[in-house]
Amino acid sequence: MNTRYTDIEDYQALLEEPLLNTEHDKGKDTLHTEESRTNADFDFNKKIEIAIRPNRQAMDALIDNLRKSFITYRLSHLIQLFLDKKERFDILITALRPGVLFCTQKENLPFLSQDGAYDYLISKRWSEVFEKEVIPLSPIPGHFVSINRCGITDVLLGPPNYHLYNDLIKEHYAQHIARDYSWEFFIQQIKNERDPALIEQWQKGMSENVVFRLKSNPQICFDSLVVAKGYLKQYPRLIGDNVKPCNAFTLSYHRVEKIKDTFLKEQIYQKIKDELRLPISLGCFCRTRFRHAGFHLYKKRNGLTHTSLLCSIKRKVRNENVDELSEELSRIADYIEKHPMTDLRMCMSAFGLVSTQPENSSVLKFKNDLITLIKSGYVTQFENGELYVSPKQNVPIQKTKKLRAINE
Repeated sequence: MNTRYTDIEDYQALLEEPLLNTEHDKGKDTLHTEESRTNADFDFNKKIEIAIRPNRQAMDALIDNLRKSFITYRLSHLIQLFLDKKERFDILITALRPGVLFCTQKENLPFLSQDGAYDYLISKRWSEVFEKEVIPLSPIPGHFVSINRCGITDVLLGPPNYHLYNDLIKEHYAQHIARDYSWEFFIQQIKNERDPALIEQWQKGMSENVVFRLKSNPQICFDSLVVAKGYLKQYPRLIGDNVKPCNAFTLSYHRVEKIKDTFLKEQIYQKIKDELRLPISLGCFCRTRFRHAGFHLYKKRNGLTHTSLLCSIKRKVRNENVDELSEELSRIADYIEKHPMTDLRMCMSAFGLVSTQPENSSVLKFKNDLITLIKSGYVTQFENGELYVSPKQNVPIQKTKKLRAINE
């Protein structure tokens, strides 16, 4: 025998329940212990991987701008550009094994289970597909002094001495509890009530049977929620959508709020929060993407730590045994080598030029020479305007010729 409800809203609420984290919504934490939540997260991480990836348009635009620039940027600053605005990154959900990720075809929403996806579609179209019909039943005979209530869903299960009580609790567990809790935990949460009003309420609810008839074909009717849901899964055209398994799912940040699978949504928001705090996954992806785009990555030592730098120009180091630059260019490079992290204003001042004066021929020539050094890779210009030249290396001439032959 099936547990009966007297209103269609009760059925719709039951259909939506599997998508919700009941304890999260109630603001309680009595049923989910810290250990169970940790185990659930660990199991989730073995099934699903969530990653933050730059939006393709934003990444392409940044790469185009970097190729036109000769400035050396901190990699962390470039990565932060994607996180500064939420429309610049996407969320990639990847299934690590088959049968753990599903999506609706028309609405294109991700779910962690096929049943959860169908529950959402059915709850959305339930009243359009079925028509409610109440059929009176004979009163349940017997004298009951107490009644049991589910401690998880708060639903009245029935008197423990009712001859069909075991069938009722098995059906309730299968429909509403089995996905989230074990049978033993469910039994432990059952509460016994001795309120005559509750017994009367249960008897009244069991004195009528709610039947749902298919509006498109009234000859087809169901008095079991499970059977009705199974029928709609068999004929998804009735609910106007279908569910299909998928291996990967990409969505923008603004579409995360539309996800109906509450647990999946919470995991996505947590991943975004973690990446905003420390973008490890995004950083690894960007580093690889920049390498494939032909950019050069460097490390700047800061004691025991280092800073990753990126530039479109490959650095060059001058050889003490070879005159690679003209006298004018060598003078500028020598000064910057002796005064690392100087800027344009100080560099011009050292050569008797003022950066604020009108750009005469001397100023223009100096700037052009400096740009030549930067573009050729001998001088590094950082994003804050500081200039740097790597110290000369004492490389034997013969070895230099071999290196040139290899490069050619």
